[in-house]
Amino acid sequence: MPQAHLRDLHPRLSRFVRASEPRAADDILGDVWLAVASMLLPLAMFQLMARGMELNIALCAIVLACLAGGVSAVGAPATAEQFPGEGRLSGLALGVTMATAIFGGLTPFLAELFIKMTGWQAVPGAMIAAVALLVLPVLLRMPETRPPPAPLLLQGDRAEKHG
Repeated sequence: MPQAHLRDLHPRLSRFVRASEPRAADDILGDVWLAVASMLLPLAMFQLMARGMELNIALCAIVLACLAGGVSAVGAPATAEQFPGEGRLSGLALGVTMATAIFGGLTPFLAELFIKMTGWQAVPGAMIAAVALLVLPVLLRMPETRPPPAPLLLQGDRAEKHG
């Protein structure tokens, strides 16, 4: 029994140490860049689409799809990594389901309502920008989940990496 506890201790300690490590500057820069792009591009794209020209609409939709793809490519694994391995699937499923139910159902209604109230066609872009602004502090506080580099072991004159 004590050996099982010792085996479980290493991953738990590793997770604790990694969570307290400072994040790399390139990670933070990437988060900030994506958040700023998520604030500015939707506003501009919805404003251009409101002009009604088919080419503008198509190009703006492609730009927004690329932005959404970038957010999804990073967001899905980053969200999953916030949960411990044994509860990851349940935590991710519950979070995604709740977010989809709340935001997926309510957002189109609110966007249409705000467009009717204000007459501003770029309201959906402003809503996306507001969410990006609110998420930025969360992104900056998320712990680093990348595994630490493999230790460098010296054997004689030859250096080898072990993982």
